[in-house]
Amino acid sequence: MNHANQGDETGSDWAGFFDHFVADDIRARTVESLAPGGQGQQIWPGLQVEAHDTQILKNRYSALIPGASPLERILRSRGIDTLLITGTKTNVCCESTARDAMMLDFKVVMVSDATATLSDDEHRATLETIFQQFGDVLSVDEICERLA
Repeated sequence: MNHANQGDETGSDWAGFFDHFVADDIRARTVESLAPGGQGQQIWPGLQVEAHDTQILKNRYSALIPGASPLERILRSRGIDTLLITGTKTNVCCESTARDAMMLDFKVVMVSDATATLSDDEHRATLETIFQQFGDVLSVDEICERLA
């Protein structure tokens, strides 16, 4: 899953965000940086991606709100009922997707050491919120133990 937004000479496919939260003097550059395949949208080079891996673009913080991506349809068509949430930012994209996943009746696991954000306090607060209301919080090692 990768975040990307389409842009053109009139703006972006997420005008509500770019027009209200991004300063006028950097808006065009920010939209361009989030373009699919753009420099800011590369998968981390240490992650091994295989040709058969499904790669999905989302255009909102949550990958599961209507119109953001085809993720829900893909998961349900494959009979997947449990999501392991990883990525950045823990308290923005990861948390938004985790909350929506739970509300859509998926089982949610926030992977504590495979998510990150700008500060340890923000990270811990989100993990606590997920654990209290939206799913489970496990480390990579704990998940591997349960799968073994």
